[in-house]
Amino acid sequence: MKTEWWYDDATFHYSGDKDICLARLTIHPDGTAEVVTPSERIPFPDEDAANEWLTSEEFSLLENLTEAFEEAGKPIDPRIKPPCATCDGDLVKQMVIKLG
Repeated sequence: MKTEWWYDDATFHYSGDKDICLARLTIHPDGTAEVVTPSERIPFPDEDAANEWLTSEEFSLLENLTEAFEEAGKPIDPRIKPPCATCDGDLVKQMVIKLG
């Protein structure tokens, strides 16, 4: 199983770089995919379909955000990281990072 973390780039910029809404992309061993956001869980037939949806909804890989901070010479806030939780209910609660 493969997991990637994405962030909603539009929401981040519209909030004045204060709110980061995350999405978790999971690729299952059978090749199907699932995206979990703070408000929904969406199944996809494969990783490509999930990536297309994430991109169309203006999500970018979370690692791109940290790279942008580094390139701009800005310190990376330690709160900008994938959440860690033992259940989906707790995970979803941590999927919006408030920096402001």
